[in-house]
Amino acid sequence: MVGAPFFCGEAMRKELFKKIKTDLAKMTLTELSARIGIQIPTLCRIVNGKSRGDIESWEKIAGYYGGEAVRETVSEMKGNS
Repeated sequence: MVGAPFFCGEAMRKELFKKIKTDLAKMTLTELSARIGIQIPTLCRIVNGKSRGDIESWEKIAGYYGGEAVRETVSEMKGNS
């Protein structure tokens, strides 16, 4: 479905969260939020567990990581790891 909203399942969310944590070891929250394109408080709440984030935020996070986490998660779900 072209233009359909992206849905971030729990497995994918965990994989993306790992990537966020890795990047935060290399740069500040402010730098990462600017690169991803979401507001600093939103990313801060996601990282600190205060919020799960909304679909729009996770779409931007997945877009920033170039869909790599999406492909890895789908492969894991299919058993093609």
